[in-house]
Amino acid sequence: MGLALVFWGVSEPVTHYSDPPFHEAEPNTTAAAQLAMQYSFFHWGLHAWGVFALVGLAVAYFNFRRDTRGLISPIFYPLLGERVNGPIGKAIDIIAILVTLIGVAVSLGQGGLQIGAGFDVSMGFSNVLGLQLIIIIVTAVAYMLSAATPINVGVKWLSNISFVVGGFLVVYFLIVGPTVTQINAFTQGIGDYIQNLLHMSLNVNAFNQDTDFLGKFTNFYWGLWITWAPFVGVFAARISRGRTIREFILGMLIVPTLICAAWFAIVGAAGIELDETFGGAVSAAINPDLGGDPAAGFFEFLQYYPLPLFISLVSIFMLWIFFVAGADAGAVVLG
Repeated sequence: MGLALVFWGVSEPVTHYSDPPFHEAEPNTTAAAQLAMQYSFFHWGLHAWGVFALVGLAVAYFNFRRDTRGLISPIFYPLLGERVNGPIGKAIDIIAILVTLIGVAVSLGQGGLQIGAGFDVSMGFSNVLGLQLIIIIVTAVAYMLSAATPINVGVKWLSNISFVVGGFLVVYFLIVGPTVTQINAFTQGIGDYIQNLLHMSLNVNAFNQDTDFLGKFTNFYWGLWITWAPFVGVFAARISRGRTIREFILGMLIVPTLICAAWFAIVGAAGIELDETFGGAVSAAINPDLGGDPAAGFFEFLQYYPLPLFISLVSIFMLWIFFVAGADAGAVVLG
């Protein structure tokens, strides 16, 4: 999720600000900014983590309480009985492996694109296929080395490093960014998200037939979270032995939702303010229709802050750690 959060942290709120969801507000207005934060929280909030928690809790329960293997098929035992130990169960696990592979590929593909974009914006390297392949090859070697170590060594240390670096960036953005706006965006965004949760969940723009927003964002995310569900669910179950169900749900549902909301409030709100200050420069840099690149949005955003090269390199390092840790976790789950 770290890769995707950095990829979309600036790009999604700024995109919604310049082109509000379902045209429910005038572009580049206060109402559009409020809507942008609300929908960013929505796409990365309870719906996403609820899908992961549902799969993870089922796998963990059957794995640790019923002594089944840590696979997807055993959770169908109440429905299929002993047939889960036959061809039907094999088919379920094969489908889960393929879905996991596709979900991981999407995430790591975004990572390769964004690390390349970071080198392009900050150091002038052209973000061509060759550069992206070099990034992927170097990362592949690193995650294979990491995957060869126990899970409480490789993935754990990588995750801790990425969390520390991410925490440093959060503090940096709070200090040099519009701090009051960022804090207020988080507070108000949580309120708007909770208040409009049911409306956003069921809004399919039935009588307008303008579903462009749904295709580009909401439905895309729902599909992505579902493809990630076996991956994240099995991995979360793997590292949750000894937790109570209450602890598992709190750790999988509430805490990550708040962390995602805080990230979007800090970098997304700052991106919106910069876009307003510089007359749409940030939104133009990330809009493909104007020759922009969503993968470069975060690094374009960094150019307006102090020490852009240093912070860009720190961000690239964090992205690379996310990349390695994500691929390592994917290898563990697929294994």
